[in-house]
Amino acid sequence: MSDRRHRNAVEAAELLLDGILTEDEFTAVQEPVQKMWAELPGDGSETGRYLTSATFHLGSAGAAPFAADFAARALACSIATEGTPEWEACQQREEAELLELSHSFGAADILPREPKQDIFAEHAEWLAALVRQFFRAERDRDAIAIEAARIHLDDYVRKVLRRHLSWSDPAWDSASQRWFDGFGAQPETPAPGRLRMCDDVFWYGKERGHFDPFEFEIELCEKTGAFQRYVFRFGDSRPLSTKYDDRTSPGVPVGGWAYEFQKHSPDLGGELRAVRNYFFG
Repeated sequence: MSDRRHRNAVEAAELLLDGILTEDEFTAVQEPVQKMWAELPGDGSETGRYLTSATFHLGSAGAAPFAADFAARALACSIATEGTPEWEACQQREEAELLELSHSFGAADILPREPKQDIFAEHAEWLAALVRQFFRAERDRDAIAIEAARIHLDDYVRKVLRRHLSWSDPAWDSASQRWFDGFGAQPETPAPGRLRMCDDVFWYGKERGHFDPFEFEIELCEKTGAFQRYVFRFGDSRPLSTKYDDRTSPGVPVGGWAYEFQKHSPDLGGELRAVRNYFFG
C-alpha cells in the first residue's frame, strides 16, 4: 500500500481488534478513506480504487467478504490486466485466501458475522446510501457522477444478492464456485424515492456460464431519504442446460421467479422474507 491513508485504516482496524482503539477513534482514522471513497474513481488507478473500497469496508458489520473482494481485485490489478483470465484467477484465489485468513485470525471481531436480520439491516442502509448518492447525481445532472454512482450501486447490489443466495441455498455457498460476472442494468426511477434495476445477468457455475433474469427494487422515504424496503428477484424455472445461450427479456422470468428476498425498515416491521422455489437447478 503506497497511500498512507490506506495503511492507517488497516493498522487502526488491527488496533480495534486488539481493543486498543475505541470505535470512535477507529472512525476518526478512517475518515480520510471515507472522503477518498466519496470521490472515486479518483486518479483512475484501478489498484488504488479497489484499495480504497477495501479499506472503506473495514469495521462494518458483515462486510468482510466485500473488503476481501476489493483487496483481491487490487492485488490482481498489480499483477495482470483487469478482465483477463490471469487477473480473474488471481482475484478469485486471493479473495478465498483473504476470507480464510479473516476467520482464522479473528477478523470476525472487526467484521462480525451477525444473525441474518442484522447483516441485511446493515446492507439495507448501505444500499440506501448508494441510492441517495445516485439520486443526488441525477438531480445535479452530472454525467460523470451518475456513472460513478451507478458503478458503485451495481457492485454492491451484486454482492448483497450473492449474500442472500448463500444464506438461503447451499447451492450458492462459498464452496459452490458460483459467481456473478457483474450487472449492466441501468437504474430506473419510476417515482420519487424509488429505484429499479432489471436485466439478464450472467453467472458462472463450476463448468460454464448461464443467463438468468434479475430484478431489484428499493424504496426510500421521499422526505428524509431513509430506507423503507427492498426486494431482490433472481432466476427462473428453465433448466440450467437451456440457460447457456437462451436469454429472456430483461428482468422477465420464465415460469416464475426462483428466488425472492424482501427487507423492510424497522418502522415497517423490519422482517426479512426469503422465498425459494425449488425448481432452480
